[in-house]
Amino acid sequence: MRKIDYFDQKVETASRDEIRVLQFQKLEALLKKVHASNLFYQRKFSRHGITPVEIRSLDDLHKLPFTTKREFEEDQEKNPPFGTNLTEPLENYVQYHQTSGTTGKPLKFLDTKESWEWRGRVACYILKGAGVKKGDRVLFPFNFGPYTAFWIMYEGAYQLGILIIPTGGWNSLQRLQCIIENQATVIPTTPTYALTLARAAEENGIDLASSSVRSLLLTGEPGALIPHIREKLERIWNARCFDYIGLTEVGTWGFQCIEEPNGVHILESEFIAEIVD
Repeated sequence: MRKIDYFDQKVETASRDEIRVLQFQKLEALLKKVHASNLFYQRKFSRHGITPVEIRSLDDLHKLPFTTKREFEEDQEKNPPFGTNLTEPLENYVQYHQTSGTTGKPLKFLDTKESWEWRGRVACYILKGAGVKKGDRVLFPFNFGPYTAFWIMYEGAYQLGILIIPTGGWNSLQRLQCIIENQATVIPTTPTYALTLARAAEENGIDLASSSVRSLLLTGEPGALIPHIREKLERIWNARCFDYIGLTEVGTWGFQCIEEPNGVHILESEFIAEIVD
């Protein structure tokens, strides 16, 4: 039986009741903080006649109003540049990122030191779920743009104490050579770019299937959860594929693991799933 390498064993082996207690503790603290200082949610709660004291258990979740991405976009349009969805004074924010803008104007998002460290901690669970461990070498074949996904994985790998290899500004051949020369074992990338690297490898006589890479962490677009894409990438790279799922607005909420490649786990210690018809 394979030994499970937990990130936080106490949380990851908690009972359903223990998880619910933890979720409500975090929800209660979050609502109090947001209601006290976040103008966006102060106005939203006021419009719906809601105060945090009315949320007395997880069963009261239905009382909270929905928030859509479009609301954040409209808020930033009316209150440039960052909108009113800020819980801290502006000088407390240390990280700027934005969405890709595929469904409209890119949404700006700021993180404090505390919230950024939390994003990295969440990524630690996800990386561990995909089997990333001490001794791995994580190579990032991306330019350091304003999108959060790879940055968060970078932060998670850093917090886990894993060797990180950045390749910003390089072309595909340079990155492939770096993978081979430095015996990289984990590659976070988009499915599209994983295929691009595979084509470049074929054109330059590089045998990816015999490289040291054993895991692809796919994000940014559908990939590891689509069987024919996953099968193609795993065959070309001779490596396992894992989806890394999240949103700029909330962080990384879902992931695949070594044991169950055909579904998605919700990180329930940090997120509460509400299934709505």
